[in-house]
Amino acid sequence: MSWLGLLCVVALETVAMISHRDLFATVPPFASDAHLGISVNLALADALCGKRGRISDRYNIAQALQADPHLLTRPVSDVVAAQAGSVSAYCASVDTPLINHENSLMLLVDASLQLRPNTSVASIGHELTALRMAIACLFGVVLFAAGGSVLVSGGIVAVMFSILRSLQPYEYSLYAFLLPLPLLMVSAYTFVLGTPVRSPTLQRVLVVMLGVLTGFATNMRSSYAIVFFVMFLTFVFSWTGIRRRSALSDLSAWLVVLAFIVGYAGFHVAFIRPLYTAVTVDASHNTSHAVAHSLVLGLALPDNELARHEGIRWNDGVGLQIARRTSPGVGYLTQEYERTLFRYYVSLWRREPREMLRLYWRKLCGAGSGVFRAASDLTSRARIQNWLIWCDRHVNGVALLIVSLVVCVLTFRTHLRTGALLWFIWALMAGTAAFVIVEAALIVPMYYPFYQSYLLFFIVSLPLLSLDLLALSLASPHQ
Repeated sequence: MSWLGLLCVVALETVAMISHRDLFATVPPFASDAHLGISVNLALADALCGKRGRISDRYNIAQALQADPHLLTRPVSDVVAAQAGSVSAYCASVDTPLINHENSLMLLVDASLQLRPNTSVASIGHELTALRMAIACLFGVVLFAAGGSVLVSGGIVAVMFSILRSLQPYEYSLYAFLLPLPLLMVSAYTFVLGTPVRSPTLQRVLVVMLGVLTGFATNMRSSYAIVFFVMFLTFVFSWTGIRRRSALSDLSAWLVVLAFIVGYAGFHVAFIRPLYTAVTVDASHNTSHAVAHSLVLGLALPDNELARHEGIRWNDGVGLQIARRTSPGVGYLTQEYERTLFRYYVSLWRREPREMLRLYWRKLCGAGSGVFRAASDLTSRARIQNWLIWCDRHVNGVALLIVSLVVCVLTFRTHLRTGALLWFIWALMAGTAAFVIVEAALIVPMYYPFYQSYLLFFIVSLPLLSLDLLALSLASPHQ
């Protein structure tokens, strides 16, 4: 790696950051997002009152922030005091136990409040934005260190910043992390795989840290756990096939797996388990990730005869109506609610298997529809815009999935054969894109920036990274 080249990449990243400084000059409204509201209320209760895993039923601070945007720039303690009369009065009302399923966002907000008790929600949002931009810069540096060119590495960071700007309305929520988090994991695995460390102890420490980072990432978005664990398995194959073959490691695959489990479990013991053991709650206070809820409501997209016949619409209240057809009195988003909707979902496959297959084929074909049009908004060149709009009309989700899977398999095989880390990065990126497409086909097929920002990034990055891979292939024809 050229140190001069690295300085050039950092310089390009700095220029890109300065050109996107407007991200820190505006205060977006507090989104109407149940998970965000719960995360903020839990963080406030812990940071201000020392009451972990509890919220106030009397004073909903997140709801107040949503109703009055002016409160976003005021110190959080002042906002709480204005709503409850005093911070002590608010803390006295914090007595309702609640377990949130995805807690990493809450941990970040809580950490900010612990470090700066007089901070504002707007400042916390800017800190989250800075964290996401730092992840983008880290990815650019790792990409260059893995063999990427200066222009491509810096250009990809600029692309990420542009996409993050489109996600600014979701600055406070976990959805703005759905692009940076996979790239953070790709950066971490590439760094550990490429670090020429020969000490077995230090190697174990690095793999343990990968487990800790995966614990954080899966607790930000639990549905992405599949992606992160597949990344780890890919890393294990590469570790045993590349590092041990080059005598850079004495760790067997089993020791790598064990070290990873220690780190992953350690994160849960240190940060997640205390949230569950701090209170004893019943199902009505357990906000589990709604898998069946999303599966059932996702059947309404796109519009179809089966959904109309069953009365399924993309509306949270409809899920409760369907659940109460067979389980009257079931609580919304409780564990029983999830079980009821899952039984209903399975019954649809039993009663209408052909209609379900036909519907999911339509959803798969439409997965990511609109993403090329979104990509056209990132450029001002008319020819590129026209080509992307053409792609939006003619390239469907099946084609996107096939391309992603083929790229993933071919690049990983090339990585195992050559040991080049750039191919490894591409394999992880393409595999993640395939997952996002499948998730879109299962739930919401149309492109929405807060759900599928990673897919937009992958499509825009595809031609840029292809240039580097082509250059790498030409430079090493014997490989």
